[in-house]
Amino acid sequence: MGYLVGLEEYLREFYNKSIFEQVVDSGEPWKFNLHGRRTIRGRALENLTYDLKVETEAQQEQVLSKVEIKLLYPVHLDESVQPLIKITSRS
Repeated sequence: MGYLVGLEEYLREFYNKSIFEQVVDSGEPWKFNLHGRRTIRGRALENLTYDLKVETEAQQEQVLSKVEIKLLYPVHLDESVQPLIKITSRS
């Protein structure tokens, strides 16, 4: 039951804070994998109700619909996360 201890700690810290709030608060660059096999790298500027305002690496502001985002993680983890991502083709 040791795994529950870690889960309880995580829930105590993050249960009432969405991942989008964490992304904005971090100030770090993140990689956003979106539907349609698109990816964006940038900093989240504002957590809107249904959207996320992002400044891309090209210094352009973009508003992403939260339902478009399939996966997001800090850019510094890109090298370790990329090998874990598998894309299956639809037949």
